[in-house]
Amino acid sequence: MRRFVWMIVTVTLFGIAGLVAWAHLTHRVSYIVTNGVSMVPPYHSGDLVVVEKKDAYHIGDIVAYWNGHVTVLHRIIDGDPSGFVIKGDDNQSIDPLHPTGKDLLGRAVLHLPAGGIW
Repeated sequence: MRRFVWMIVTVTLFGIAGLVAWAHLTHRVSYIVTNGVSMVPPYHSGDLVVVEKKDAYHIGDIVAYWNGHVTVLHRIIDGDPSGFVIKGDDNQSIDPLHPTGKDLLGRAVLHLPAGGIW
């Protein structure tokens, strides 16, 4: 019985490792450790957010993109795949860049409060 349990644990861990490797190699999944207060209240500094690349993005989605200096995690407030208007929930102004659907790293799918501290 003990050997069977270890076999199940081993197979599960290898399965998870394979899934993580696939996600990393295909760039389908990324993670962001938040910094700052532009997305308060849903996200606070030090939170870990996992984003997944999608075929389509919609108004209201929280998405990540690279602005040339840092990875930005903000909400789509307008636009279409040819150029989204994005803004932090706690910001007064919109982002100066209007990334296309192809420029987006992905949409937020998992949030671990204070998970980025680890």
